[in-house]
Amino acid sequence: MTATESLQTLRDALDRHAQSPDIPRLLKHWRDEATLAPLAVLPPAYDQVRQSMLQRLDMAVSFSEESCSFSPASLLAEMRLWADKAEAKLAGM
Repeated sequence: MTATESLQTLRDALDRHAQSPDIPRLLKHWRDEATLAPLAVLPPAYDQVRQSMLQRLDMAVSFSEESCSFSPASLLAEMRLWADKAEAKLAGM
């Protein structure tokens, strides 16, 4: 799998989630080592940001929205933005 294919797999998981919300399944895809391995060519900051988003999404799901400052909808938008920025970085490498 190439880095571009990995990003597409992550985007596909976001698209599936938009049609049929299932955050645990989405998190599984975004943490899958086989999917993420080709993305190791990105600077380490990309993985740190991805992990931070997933951790916040975990917390948003664990707590009601009233008691958590992390909105799942905004985090999902951030995940799409992350994928866009990762794609742009890969294109420039």
